[in-house]
Amino acid sequence: MAEFYSLDLLQAVNDWQRKGVGVKKTRIANRLIALRDELPEHAKKANKKCYRRIAIAKADLWKLATNYALEETYSAWSIDFEVAAGIHGGVPAPGKHGFIFGFRPPNEAVIVNLHALYKDTKFKRSCRHFKDRIAGYRDGIGKFGDTEMEVILKVDSLSVMMVHAIGGFSSGKEELAALYYGH
Repeated sequence: MAEFYSLDLLQAVNDWQRKGVGVKKTRIANRLIALRDELPEHAKKANKKCYRRIAIAKADLWKLATNYALEETYSAWSIDFEVAAGIHGGVPAPGKHGFIFGFRPPNEAVIVNLHALYKDTKFKRSCRHFKDRIAGYRDGIGKFGDTEMEVILKVDSLSVMMVHAIGGFSSGKEELAALYYGH
């Protein structure tokens, strides 16, 4: 058994944590998939319900209401509801609606369970050993670590049945009262 995980794996984890959004996330997820054989079994499954908080604009809200699902792809989930609820500051900006989706993913949907990996002694040792050689370490592994209790999943769609919580801004009490009472 190797003493350390490969620098390639550590760099891919770091890249996901510092810039795993948009078009880049698919490339990074594919790198992680290619390196998956290096992972311990406990980092290839979730064994818990996972949560994802997203802010949905009106157009996507209509898609969710009419199609009963939103398209999804590789994405970051948390095994902790409270952590997911606080991602990006919690309640989304006015004009958007906050949704937290939750489900227990099958093992084949788990790309990497970063939460499990961060508990792994070999992973911690590898991070310490290679930290000066990991590009952008301070903005990825060094900044986030396990603070998001993250699991990277491949999910094709977010179903209405997966909605765990909804939140956002509402009108003031006077406006709500006028709507309710009709004057």
